[in-house]
Amino acid sequence: MKSMKLAGIITLIITAMIVSSPASAVLLEETYMGWVSKIEPSKNIVHIYVTEVYQGDGTWLTYGKSKLPNQIVPGTTSNPSVFTELKQGDSVEVTIMGGSGGEWITIGKIGSVGSTSKPIIACYGDPSRLISPFYQNYKISFTPEPDCALCEGTLCTASIASVTVERDSATVETADMFPGSTHVFGWDSSYQYIPQITFVSGEADSTTCSSSSEIGMMAGPQAVSDFTIYITQRSTIVKSEVETLETEFMTEVPTEVVTAAETQVPVTAATTVLPATTPATSGFTMFCALAAVFAALCLFIRRMD
Repeated sequence: MKSMKLAGIITLIITAMIVSSPASAVLLEETYMGWVSKIEPSKNIVHIYVTEVYQGDGTWLTYGKSKLPNQIVPGTTSNPSVFTELKQGDSVEVTIMGGSGGEWITIGKIGSVGSTSKPIIACYGDPSRLISPFYQNYKISFTPEPDCALCEGTLCTASIASVTVERDSATVETADMFPGSTHVFGWDSSYQYIPQITFVSGEADSTTCSSSSEIGMMAGPQAVSDFTIYITQRSTIVKSEVETLETEFMTEVPTEVVTAAETQVPVTAATTVLPATTPATSGFTMFCALAAVFAALCLFIRRMD
């Protein structure tokens, strides 16, 4: 009788765990400062020599005092501008998802290394994953909107992103951006340096597209979006270019976009092959694991009788 009661209690506990399990299994994110060690365009791989590791509480720890096992960390990126505009030795702030060999979800190019502050002058990836401020104290935030017809698990492709640019706590401009579009923020302001932003692609949480019961049985990584951002001098952009950038994404034939990149450095590809990153675990797998635990407990209870 006691065994039956115990089995009932265990069943209730496991059922509660399944129902209340979170919709997403957040993958590890780590943020570093350092410089570009090697770039492999043919493999979409960038190697970063790490000098500092972010601690998550507003402080940075030098590599020697951190628990990071390797000082050179490789990772992949799908942002094509990385391989034409970054070069070996560039100072960067980066965030990787999934640890060494994972994905660089943001790469921020640092402007002045000699000063006490290290502002970001260009960003390739998700600006929300950067710790340091942009040059001229710009803050860039965005809200992606999911395309509910293009969802997989907990993530959907973003059909549009509402992007807001602030400076010194004042809103400079807010604009809706479609994937592939470029917008110059603050063109009508008096600022000498203004952000030029391209929305490459994005992801959004599928919560608004699915019922709570469906979400409860799914697990997957967090949403990440990809932008290319330059804080550039107004004098380098002419009005005709701004008008072109605002309309070119609507055409089916790609047109050349004049960017604010300073240099384009060819890089020789290396031969290193990275292990594939582990895919996100599905909710079904979680259910099977809990069922296996339940079966083992039942067998243990039967042996006690």
